[in-house]
Amino acid sequence: MDMISKTTKKRLPRCLYDGKSKESWFHQFIQDAKDLTDKLDSLADEYSNKSGLHISYQSFLRFFRERNKALSLDEFIIATQFTYGWMPTINVMHGDPQEAYRAFNHLIKDGFDMQGDKTETHQLFENLIPATNNSLVGASKLLHFACPGRYAIWDSQVFRYFYPESTMASNQLNQLDRYLQYHALLADLSADPKMKQTLGLFRRQLIQALPKAFQMDLVLTHYRCIEFVMHSTSIVKARKD
Repeated sequence: MDMISKTTKKRLPRCLYDGKSKESWFHQFIQDAKDLTDKLDSLADEYSNKSGLHISYQSFLRFFRERNKALSLDEFIIATQFTYGWMPTINVMHGDPQEAYRAFNHLIKDGFDMQGDKTETHQLFENLIPATNNSLVGASKLLHFACPGRYAIWDSQVFRYFYPESTMASNQLNQLDRYLQYHALLADLSADPKMKQTLGLFRRQLIQALPKAFQMDLVLTHYRCIEFVMHSTSIVKARKD
């Protein structure tokens, strides 16, 4: 590769706003949420055909809820394995399961300080991630199932929502700083009054679009709704392209 190629190669921005102001990004997300809300009726059949996802999602949440999020080491290992029912590969646990188990319990009980020193936070995730096949995506799903009001799923479609014009590499998806940024953004979105109103309407419409058998005792947190908008919008835009 010559010197010109090296200097002109475009690097993916670390900031999730990707050059936009926070205000314009919020405005775009609210519009995307409204657009998806308007499409939910037409997507009802598609959601009905994926009933297994709705069943497994609520079952995963109940697994943690019924144990008051206090798992034994064996139950933690079981949870890492069923989480991979939502992944394209089987789970291979790496590292020390005890270290991962301790990190998981800390993150579920105490969370992490988004404004403070990130050293401890990085260490906790570095201890947990090996238990989910060295995948940050797998770790994010495990944490979400255990604590859906505090953690959100981070996957390739959410990544593409932020960087629709970029080609994603697996190491970019696995960069912890982006995941932590994502959670800081989720906290801001959840606290915004206009966003709360938009998400409330989206949640009601989404529940109505699901088969009636899945509407009872349904848990859909703000974080789940935000991630759902990003994930679904990314897929819809990709289909148009």
